Amino acid sequence: MKTISEQRIKGCLAILNKRESEKPIVKERLERLSFQLLYLLDEIEEFSRVVYCKDAAACWLDNDVLKILAGSIIFWNGKPIEKDTYFSKPRPASDHILGRSSYGWKEWKNSNHKTMKELRHLDSD
Repeated sequence: MKTISEQRIKGCLAILNKRESEKPIVKERLERLSFQLLYLLDEIEEFSRVVYCKDAAACWLDNDVLKILAGSIIFWNGKPIEKDTYFSKPRPASDHILGRSSYGWKEWKNSNHKTMKELRHLDSD
């Protein structure tokens, strides 16, 4: 099932491809919609503690558990993760994504490029 936003974007793109004269209108609508979506994503990320490692996204849950979200890309083989996958700590999660040994507390970062180590320190203050 597609979300309303996906349907709206696809509809705008279809118009863009069919009607040359409406390109400026569609472009403006897409830019406005993209801005709104990015704003909402920033709000959600700040609230839900979403962190990233290369092209993988994870929710940082209680007790330092990471839930890597379905659709995230495994960096070393380029394949998407098919279902949400839980890891008890950041290190095994980043090892899985990167295909090598890593220091998970520094590999996972939020959208403002702060590492989990930095964020954990901020939480304890």
